[in-house]
Amino acid sequence: MAGEDDSLRCKTQSKGDILMTKVLEDKRTMLTAILTLLLANLTKITQIAGFMEAVNFFQELLEKIDAKANEKDDATTGKTAVKHAAEEALIAAIMKASAALLLLARKTKNLELKEKANIQESALTRMRDTDLAAKGKAALDLIKQYATELASIGVTAEEITGLEAKINAYSNAIGKSVSSVSERKGARETLESLVKEADEVLAEEIDNYMERIRDVEPEFYAVYCDARYIRATGVRHKPETPSPTNPPTEPPTK
Repeated sequence: MAGEDDSLRCKTQSKGDILMTKVLEDKRTMLTAILTLLLANLTKITQIAGFMEAVNFFQELLEKIDAKANEKDDATTGKTAVKHAAEEALIAAIMKASAALLLLARKTKNLELKEKANIQESALTRMRDTDLAAKGKAALDLIKQYATELASIGVTAEEITGLEAKINAYSNAIGKSVSSVSERKGARETLESLVKEADEVLAEEIDNYMERIRDVEPEFYAVYCDARYIRATGVRHKPETPSPTNPPTEPPTK
C-alpha cells in the first residue's frame, strides 16, 4: 500500500507508534519476541559483523527498557499501602479524640464543643487527602485547648503527641504519593523514548539485514516477518503478501 514503510518487504507496523500505554505494551511484546528469535538464530547472524552489532545494541536497549519498566512500577509500589495505613491510623486517632471531646461537651454542657467534636467516621473516609489532614489538625487543636479538662476523661499527653505524630505521618505519606506520580510519569516518558529507539534500530537496521539474508534463509525470514507484525490490540497476524519496495501509486496504463 502506498505510503507505508517498506524497508522490510513483509508488512510491519509503523515505527514510533508508542504513545498510548496499551500500544507501548504491545510494542514491547513484539520487540521482546523479535529479540528471542534473533538470539535463537545467532549462527545465521554472526556471519555478518554489522548484523551482530545491531543485534547486540538492540539487546542492550531492551535490557534498559525492562529496567525502566520496573522502575515505573516501583514508583508507586509500597507508597500507596503506606498512605492507606497512615490514613487508617489518623482516622482512628481522630475518632478517639472526638469521643473524648464529646464526653467533655456533655459533662460541661458545651454545645459549641459538641458541634465541633461531632465527627462521623464515614465522613472522614470520604474526605480528600488535604481535608482529612486539616480535620486531624482541628481535632488536635481542640484536644490541646481542653487538655486539662480532658485529663479526667483519660486523655494523656502521650495521646496528644500520638495524634500529632499521626497527622505528620499522614501528611508525609500524601507528599510521597504525589511525588510517586511524578516519578512514574518521568519513568514512562523515558520508557517511551527507549522503545522508540529500539523500534528505529529494528526498522532501519535489523529489517534491512534480514532482507539481505532473505534469499539464503527464507524460513528464518518468514518467521521473522510473522513475529515482526503485531497489531495494536496485541493480536498477532500473519504478514500480507510481500509488496515491492516502491509500489506504484496508480495502476499502469493499459
